[in-house]
Amino acid sequence: IIQDKDGYMWFATANGVSKFDGNHFKNYQTNDGLNSNSIISLAKNNRGDLFIGTFENGINLLKDHKIENYVSAQNGKNLLISYILLDTLENHTPTIFAYSRWGKLNIIRNQKIVRDSSQYVNESKLFINKLEKLPNGNLIALTTVGLYNYKAKIFTKINIVGLPNTDIYCLSPYKDNSYFIGTKGAIYHIKNNIVIKKYLINITRNNDVVSILVDKNQNIWFSIMNKGFYLIANGTDKIIDVGKKFDLQNTLVNKYLEDSEGNIWISTLGKGLFCINNLYINSYNENDGLSSNNVYSIEKDNSGKLLLGTFNGISILENGGITLFKKNLSPGFTAYVYEIKKIENDFYISSSLVNNDYVNDTFMGMKLHFSKGISFSKLSNGLYLFGDRTNAIHIQKTIQVEKNQIIRLPVFGDKFFNNRINKIFEDSNKNIWIGTSLGLCKASLIIDASGKLKTTKQFFPSNTILNSKISAIIQDHDKHIWI
Repeated sequence: IIQDKDGYMWFATANGVSKFDGNHFKNYQTNDGLNSNSIISLAKNNRGDLFIGTFENGINLLKDHKIENYVSAQNGKNLLISYILLDTLENHTPTIFAYSRWGKLNIIRNQKIVRDSSQYVNESKLFINKLEKLPNGNLIALTTVGLYNYKAKIFTKINIVGLPNTDIYCLSPYKDNSYFIGTKGAIYHIKNNIVIKKYLINITRNNDVVSILVDKNQNIWFSIMNKGFYLIANGTDKIIDVGKKFDLQNTLVNKYLEDSEGNIWISTLGKGLFCINNLYINSYNENDGLSSNNVYSIEKDNSGKLLLGTFNGISILENGGITLFKKNLSPGFTAYVYEIKKIENDFYISSSLVNNDYVNDTFMGMKLHFSKGISFSKLSNGLYLFGDRTNAIHIQKTIQVEKNQIIRLPVFGDKFFNNRINKIFEDSNKNIWIGTSLGLCKASLIIDASGKLKTTKQFFPSNTILNSKISAIIQDHDKHIWI
């Protein structure tokens, strides 16, 4: 995967090279000038020219929208390639390092192979898994026994404090001139030739980390051979199986790229290409233990726990783990949770209570107040408002009262009929916004000196949006109301 200077994405595939413009793919094959349709690697120079490495027939150059042969053979033998790496010298002459695993390192300049060398280094059987370029411009060899600098055709061992002599499979540079490497069963973060952090990988029988990317937020994306891909979020050691969420748990994920807009591109062997847009936030679903994928409300307590109201009860998310609220509130409780609202550190939950109108409970140190209905609000004047399905708001002076003390106020007109009260919200000016299936109502509820409730209501019949189903109402820091 590579992104060109104009922002277009290019992908090496087993059936040519593909360009993606944000909407469509354009494919280039042998009839467009490629030496082969089996494309194995891509590189670009400072001018934006694209070098295309084929598996068995050398390198093509895409320049000025034309594909031409760059180099395809040496001494009459086809050039076999697994990787190409481009290094531009001071005179702007590109030097290409073209090589295959367990093969020869070919150095190509001006469309000629100027040197090919065995990957035996210092007369010992030391094989290069991959060549990488660090942010400082240095070339570094990932070998079977550690890391080596490569300069002036000479390999020199890099002695890194805390790094054993082991297979190094992949490398991802980071912006502070440090870098991350993937090895057998571990990921190492290295800076100034010192291991500053080690992540142990113990996921399956073979824990070789074969591909890695550290994105701009220092989240670590990595692959295990034929076992999908994983994420270690910045600031944690917890490994999240992202591949499982895409049904890639038994797939080889072989390459990552973060584009200029922060999207993460992921290529696979046999299951296509994935683009993860703004997924630095972890996603959770039923496979992670969530009670239902239908989540209708989210609130956070003072300690950082998230309460997730779903159509199958309440899930509590804390430190990446999910706990289910499993208490039986009452006979016939069906666990539909429509809304959760936090007031101080109490949680008011609109749910499908059947045999009770109101139930108190505690769970994991939190006070939970369950009420029958769809929506809830506690006003600044102390009134409690509950929304139901019959075009009505129930007004109470305390959270739990006798039925004869509840005031039922119709929202639209003065009749009770089928109209869901989806949201009740009081803004900073003490206006009450009521979102229903039939539209929006702006109201005021005032208790006069005699204790009598006075109400006013305003509707928006000429506005097609505000006169349709309302699902959410919030106020921002600039006191704008968003519907």
